[in-house]
Amino acid sequence: DIANRRRIMFLTQLAMALIAAGLGWLTWAGEITIWHIYLLTAVQSAAGAFDLPARQALVPNLVPARDLPNAFSMTSITFQAGSIIGPALSGLVIGQLGLQYVYWINAVSFLAVLWALWRMGPVEQARDLTRKVAVDLASIGEGIRFILGQPIILATMLLDFIATFFASANVLLPKITTDVLGLGETAYGWLSASQAIGAGLAAVVISQLKEIK
Repeated sequence: DIANRRRIMFLTQLAMALIAAGLGWLTWAGEITIWHIYLLTAVQSAAGAFDLPARQALVPNLVPARDLPNAFSMTSITFQAGSIIGPALSGLVIGQLGLQYVYWINAVSFLAVLWALWRMGPVEQARDLTRKVAVDLASIGEGIRFILGQPIILATMLLDFIATFFASANVLLPKITTDVLGLGETAYGWLSASQAIGAGLAAVVISQLKEIK
C-alpha cells in the first residue's frame, strides 16, 4: 500500500509482455525446453502476484466512492470476457498459424495496458508514510484468524488451493483434448474457455441470491 500501484503495474505488465514474447521466440526457433517453460512461468507467476493486488487497489484511486461497485463490476466482466474469448481464439490461432503466434499476440495485448497506464498519468494515492510497515508473526496470525472467521472466504480459498496444487486441469488439457477426446486445437481452445464460462454463469446465479451465508 505504500508503493505506487501504477508503477507496480507498469513493471509487472512489461515483465509479462517480455515473457510472452520470449516464449514465442523460443517456440519459433525450436529451442524451447521444459526448463525454459518452468523458469518463465515462475517469473510470470511472481509478476502476477504483484500485478493483481496492485490492479485491484488502483481502482478506488481512479473513480469516486459512489462509482466503485460499477467499476468493480466492469472489471469483473472484462476479466471474464477475456477469459472466454482469449482461450477460444487461441485454439484457432494455434491451428491456423502455430503456437508461437499465440505468445506473440499475447505479448502485443500487454501494450494496450501499458499505453493506458502511461496515458492516465500520475494517480493520487492515499499513503501513510509515517506508519512502519512490517510482516511479522502477529500480523500473519491476525490474517489467518480473519479468514477462519469468514466461512465463504475460507471455503473459496481452500477450493482454490486444492484446485491449484492438486488438480490443475489446465496443465492436462492438451493431452486430454488429443489423447482422450481425440479432438484438435479449436476444441482445446473451447475447453480452456469453459472454466471462465462456468465462472460467469456461477456469478450470474450468485448475483440473484438474496443472501449469501
